[in-house]
Amino acid sequence: MNTSKRLFAAIKINPGQDFRSWVSGIQTSLLREKIKWVEPWNLHITLRFFGETPVSQIPGIIAVYHEIRAGIQPFRLSFNKLGLFGSRYNPRVIWVGGETPEAMHQLIMRQNETLTRIGFPETSENFVTHLTLGRVKLIENKQLLQTILDQNRELFFEAGQIDRFFLYESILKKEGPQYKVLETFILGTP
Repeated sequence: MNTSKRLFAAIKINPGQDFRSWVSGIQTSLLREKIKWVEPWNLHITLRFFGETPVSQIPGIIAVYHEIRAGIQPFRLSFNKLGLFGSRYNPRVIWVGGETPEAMHQLIMRQNETLTRIGFPETSENFVTHLTLGRVKLIENKQLLQTILDQNRELFFEAGQIDRFFLYESILKKEGPQYKVLETFILGTP
């Protein structure tokens, strides 16, 4: 019997046709590079990555998120920048990001404070609102990547109204990760 699950909490993003076409253009431009692109149906903003978590801790995590979600109102989200984690000399992740709305900032703060009460350490990373588009294995033409970043400095995509988030189990498979919803949390409801 499995005594742990690989977990993360996230906001699911359902990209529109304009966004999908834009990402497809970037993928085509970088076709010769070794990048593992995220499938459109797997796009999400990670609120907290738990990793391998004992099954016995899952009810506590769910209770924390139900506690904090009631005090957070739905919010609008948009993306306006293309960026990299790593450096332009050694890129690791290609992402699109945006400003963190106040309600989302409150969600992150309350999440971190409340999870520490049930034994999860505070994360040391600063939260960056972003969607991972691709994980870089190898970039031969770093100048092309920089050109694409420069050409996409003025972008804007609306993700719409965010009124829920999810606790997912990530099941790693050879063809890529499969995400299974364990619990849904609707913002602003008692």
